[in-house]
Amino acid sequence: MKLSLFLDKSFFQAKNWFEILVFCLLLIYIYFYCSPSSYGYSLSLLGIPNTGLFLGEPKAIRSDEWSVWTPYLQAVVNNDFQRFNSQSIYHEDFRNFNALPLRDWALIFKPQFWMFFIIEPARAFSFYHGVLISAFLVGWKRLIETALIPYQYSSSGAAICFTLLIFYSGFIQTVWTTMAPIMAFIPWVLIILFSWKQNSIGYYLLLAYVTAVFMFSLVYPPLTVSCAYLIFYFVAAFQKEFFLDIKRFLFSLLACLLGASLVIYYYKDIIPIMMNTVY
Repeated sequence: MKLSLFLDKSFFQAKNWFEILVFCLLLIYIYFYCSPSSYGYSLSLLGIPNTGLFLGEPKAIRSDEWSVWTPYLQAVVNNDFQRFNSQSIYHEDFRNFNALPLRDWALIFKPQFWMFFIIEPARAFSFYHGVLISAFLVGWKRLIETALIPYQYSSSGAAICFTLLIFYSGFIQTVWTTMAPIMAFIPWVLIILFSWKQNSIGYYLLLAYVTAVFMFSLVYPPLTVSCAYLIFYFVAAFQKEFFLDIKRFLFSLLACLLGASLVIYYYKDIIPIMMNTVY
């Protein structure tokens, strides 16, 4: 693909030029094994000079990622994606509230991890981070466009600017490596809710699936509950008729509860334990 394609005025006039650009950047991102991980910080603590860094610097404040989640991910890969850690004397359970690519039935609700079973782990790690960034950018852009259609103001330019403003906000950038999954998938739940045209089993199954993907991505109650409020107020602000159509409201609620129940069932052994901790 020639560089002139991106500089050509007609490219930016195309309907989905932003999505195409994000996809192309995602391929480049994966090709060069990029990630926003601060794991290099732990390597520097061990005196290892070559951390693989070529832009920016690892942040100690992102310890949830470099000292917890990424080591968990490494351990899962080294254990052939099995549930229990066979390489540890404790044989700890990897089925915890950090989403991991375990080889079990819940994997169908973790599309961000599918590449770990197709390509090498290093590139799959890059795909994981890249696809979350892409899902965030495309999801929020399309959500804003969809929400504003009834108001006859669905400018792609405004939606893109709003999306970039959110993405580069201080909060998102600070917590990204920890909370990226839930931030990236929440707009897709709203997109499904806003795309309703008529009662159909396909719509409700898709809503249940996306809800499960959203909740499996990071089971962190304070953030999940906050996002539930966001969904409620977003729908109330832009689709008031949703609550007036009793059948649509009740079946949509049941679909969301179905997705949530899958998460609760998956963690049925873990939830009682975690309830007795500071988590």
